[in-house]
Amino acid sequence: MTQLFIPPLGFELTLTEDWTFKIFDERRNNSIFIAAGLECPRFQEGFRSASLAQRETLLSNAGWGYDGGFADAHYHHPDNFYTTLTLRAGTKLKIARIYIRLGQDDFNSVTFTCPLFVSKPGDPLFKAVGRKGLRFWVKLEDVNKINFNQSLEASA
Repeated sequence: MTQLFIPPLGFELTLTEDWTFKIFDERRNNSIFIAAGLECPRFQEGFRSASLAQRETLLSNAGWGYDGGFADAHYHHPDNFYTTLTLRAGTKLKIARIYIRLGQDDFNSVTFTCPLFVSKPGDPLFKAVGRKGLRFWVKLEDVNKINFNQSLEASA
């Protein structure tokens, strides 16, 4: 039997396995984008005037996607651009916000602060080792893929 567990705000956890998730290009994720040196191709010159096929190629070649699919002719929602990021086992996360509303599934998310992250050569965050103050949100479907241990110093 699986037991339901909804952590309180302030709950601290340590990843026991690498965790790969979608990270959306939205202002509340700025600290992790800056630390990782990531920038969405939609800011490249010519992106807005490109055909849908050209936009899809630009995004795909850069490892980006668009939630809702590339068929959205106008890319109406700039916050729907995403890329994937991996935080390595040993990374410490703290839950700062949980947002869940009935009928608003697209907005279900958890906001984390990251006092300590682990990275390997080649990871976008590798050059940012030692940076503090990462704060970012992830959609609930990806949060539910986390394997973790509760940190011993976790606050209740």
